[in-house]
Amino acid sequence: MKWRLAHFGLDLASPEDYIKSSVCEITQEIEDIGAFAFYTDNSALDVKLNGPNTEHTLLTCVGHIVLQVPVPRPECLDQIVEIINTRELLAHPLKRFGKSYSPHFILDKGDEETATADPFEIYDALSKVEQSIIHGNEQTEHNVMGSPNEMMLTVLPVPSILVRTEPSMNRSKLSQKINTIVRLNNTIRNLYSSPDFATELSSLLIQDLNYLLSYHVMTYLDNTIPGIATDTELDAGIAQYLGISNSILQGGTVSDMEVGGTSLQRIVRCINSGEKIIIVEGGSAENLCFELSKQIAFNRIWKKSERETQVVHIDETGEVQRMEIGVIRDFHWGFWDGESVFEPQDIVAPRYSLNRTEGNHSSPELKEIIGKLKQMDPDFRLYPQEHLAASHLYTTLSKSGTDVAEQQIIICEVSIDRIVLGPVLRHLREKFTGGQNICLLLIGTSVENAAKFKYLPTPDEYRNLIISLTELKERQDLEEKSMNFSHILSTELKLISTYLKGLSRAEIRRILGSVIVAKGKLDTDYIRDYIKEILIRENKEVDHLNPNPRVERRRLTREDIYDGTSMNFEKKFDEVEEESSGSLVGDPEEEEAASNDSLYDSLKGLEPLVHWAKRKGNLFTPEAKEYGFVRYPKGLLLTGVPGCGKTMAAKIIAEEWGMSLTRVNPDDVTSRFMGANEENIRKILDTLVENAPSICFIDEAEKLFTQMNDGIQGASSQSIDSTESILLQFMEENNDPVFFVFTCNDINKMSPALIDRFDACFFVDLPDKDSRAEIIQLMLKERKKDGLGLVHEKLAANSNGFTGRDIRGAIEESMMNAFSENRELEQSDLEMAFQQISSTSSTHEKQIEAMRSLVKQGKVRSANTTRIVIKTAEKFDVSIG
Repeated sequence: MKWRLAHFGLDLASPEDYIKSSVCEITQEIEDIGAFAFYTDNSALDVKLNGPNTEHTLLTCVGHIVLQVPVPRPECLDQIVEIINTRELLAHPLKRFGKSYSPHFILDKGDEETATADPFEIYDALSKVEQSIIHGNEQTEHNVMGSPNEMMLTVLPVPSILVRTEPSMNRSKLSQKINTIVRLNNTIRNLYSSPDFATELSSLLIQDLNYLLSYHVMTYLDNTIPGIATDTELDAGIAQYLGISNSILQGGTVSDMEVGGTSLQRIVRCINSGEKIIIVEGGSAENLCFELSKQIAFNRIWKKSERETQVVHIDETGEVQRMEIGVIRDFHWGFWDGESVFEPQDIVAPRYSLNRTEGNHSSPELKEIIGKLKQMDPDFRLYPQEHLAASHLYTTLSKSGTDVAEQQIIICEVSIDRIVLGPVLRHLREKFTGGQNICLLLIGTSVENAAKFKYLPTPDEYRNLIISLTELKERQDLEEKSMNFSHILSTELKLISTYLKGLSRAEIRRILGSVIVAKGKLDTDYIRDYIKEILIRENKEVDHLNPNPRVERRRLTREDIYDGTSMNFEKKFDEVEEESSGSLVGDPEEEEAASNDSLYDSLKGLEPLVHWAKRKGNLFTPEAKEYGFVRYPKGLLLTGVPGCGKTMAAKIIAEEWGMSLTRVNPDDVTSRFMGANEENIRKILDTLVENAPSICFIDEAEKLFTQMNDGIQGASSQSIDSTESILLQFMEENNDPVFFVFTCNDINKMSPALIDRFDACFFVDLPDKDSRAEIIQLMLKERKKDGLGLVHEKLAANSNGFTGRDIRGAIEESMMNAFSENRELEQSDLEMAFQQISSTSSTHEKQIEAMRSLVKQGKVRSANTTRIVIKTAEKFDVSIG
């Protein structure tokens, strides 16, 4: 799981929404916060901000502080100035911040003396402006349609204690920061209420305290704001945690495993661990050169070598190019001297050197090897690009024993003959013992015993935007339009960067160049429409081109926080956000409508199965991989009485997990031809991998995989065993997100080896009375019969032993009778139908009891809800328990 604004209660919202969703107002200062005792007096450690170790607690146990002065969000400073000045909302414009920010705004009075702007006046002015897109910045991105005054905080959300217990944060420091804000806020409140407030001394004191309060709120949100002193008592602000993985849920931290981090981070770690040969698949070689050069600039590769490191690219034509590291400031690219410290506003932008290098054709080792190969095969020859690439590699390695100070990371796109490449690989692996470091990254060539990675470029739209604009500014063709670059607002750049997701630098450069030529400026609306047209033509997503929908917030009571029976704490993050749009206490019809948003609600009386499915579904997320899970879940086996909802459960799980469902019937696998079964199952498995993430659903699987108990095996049974072996091997070794859901009516006919491959095996029993009442109510509602005053509990009592399928049959039978008589459905119709229809369970009594005994023995798990019956004292006999 990664930290998001929602975990800190800071999703863009109005002050009223923050207060509505808060569990308590923080008004009390803690004298000794280091004691870590939980208080109940509206402090930062109030018990109401604590709760179970779940994401539900993170998202809902949020308090608030009513600030005595409006404080601007750090990520919105530029946009606030832009709106105030362009609309002339104040008597004097605000000074633009540029590269250095401040906790307060300054009025620009021309030659006159400047003065601090009143934050209340700014907040009131913004309140008069219609809604617009609030985009934030590249670090704290919003891209939400909202009221401009929401860019200033009058209510500060206080996250759960669980957030401040995260090992990567210092709980004492984060809570202490909140405590400081509460203390300053209370001081300002007391001064405002003081009878001497009107004096000049008090006014100056208020101004200083307002500045101090703004400073602490802003550094609490972002502790790396350019121009504002960093709070040395706080390790990091909230903005520094966004997007960073955490291990707060399910307790404990995990070590950094191979599955963790981006593909670039894994490649860098591999280089630093001493690997000399790395195979890279996917991605752009040019982009990889760019990213590795940036890692060198940040001193993340061979940090202790104290040598100059160079990225060299051998492209697919055999041409050799070196990367030069530069820095962009104000749309001007300049060489980095290798020592200067990067400023926060700097954009590190490597580019290819204009000087191209050709391979040395006179390498004696290469000539000798080619000569020997031609002696053995007169027709042997190297393609020109192979010769150029091999020449450079042989020449480079021949210098490795000298005193050359430069280190090299060589990225080679040319597929070189394995025999010619062999001495290079041996030299790197065995003979390379001193001198400079050299690492060879091969793209398009596969060799044995080498590290192998699939490279996925890390998205960085804002940096790509600045680089593209810098390259356009350098073009002579756009010289007459270069004045546009001096008038680009930072807020425009941040908004445009949200539109560029998924586009390469070359595509961005072409789009921006076309827009500048067509409109004479960077027209944001024109850019958005231009990109939308391109993405639609390429069948790509365009959702990011529109503002994100506002997330409505809801009020939770203390009982809702701690009552695990009424709320599901293991929901995926997106599910919790969706459900939080409803009001927890309010109109029953609204609550009922909100509950039906989840298909899981249709599985009446199967809460243990639903609970398991929700938790297991989370393991298919990237956050689970980053947490440390090294493999995906494999499967679920459902057994039980026919007609109790096993098939429906499989379909609902696939839909809720957002995975494609492939239904396989026994006829799709079995064949009368020898070897056809094996071929069929392999095709099915290949399709599942191709469509991953996917779910394979096999109903009544015992008909396909039948355990042979008589010891006699013919050709058909051998074919079944072979088919099962292929499936068993796939479930054991496959690393793709493919999940199997099998249902069977008789688990004893399934082989133990196959049962053992599933993550869980559930027995779906007959629904109890409460579940039958819920099923009847749901089915009648689906058939538009929920407003007839029918007594569901009485019908449930008359349907003892009925499965869901039996209940459906009885309801449809009674509806058919009423419809044929041209009248509305009545209670007596349903009662008569339930009396006349024979239940499925009556013919499966022995089978049901046998499966129930497996549950008692702990061999399978019960999918049905355990009902707790509270007996009254008058009827409860202690002698019988």
